[in-house]
Amino acid sequence: MEEINKLLTDKIVKLLEGGTEFSENQRQKISYSLCVLLGEIQKMLVLIIYFFWREKLIGFLLILLILALTKHYLGGIHLNSIIGCLSVTLILVNIIMEGIWRSGPSTLNIKGRYTP
Repeated sequence: MEEINKLLTDKIVKLLEGGTEFSENQRQKISYSLCVLLGEIQKMLVLIIYFFWREKLIGFLLILLILALTKHYLGGIHLNSIIGCLSVTLILVNIIMEGIWRSGPSTLNIKGRYTP
């Protein structure tokens, strides 16, 4: 995936340059930012499709919201590839969700609806 993202970002940077020339430093910053953005979009799409397929999309979105709000304070794991990050995210979110659904009453049911 990283190679495809690199090719896409190179093309986007060339389009952004238009008639002006970016310095090598500017080009690298833009390219890196676009690579990270494309990787995150791809990862989110895969996760959304996966949890929609498992009928746990609402629960996933709740966990995603909670993690997004607390990540600044709690930190996180940083991996070298999109595939590694996606794999760890899938495993951890599945573990969290299985714990939520097995913890008994007053939790989210399998469809992601609250049941008292």
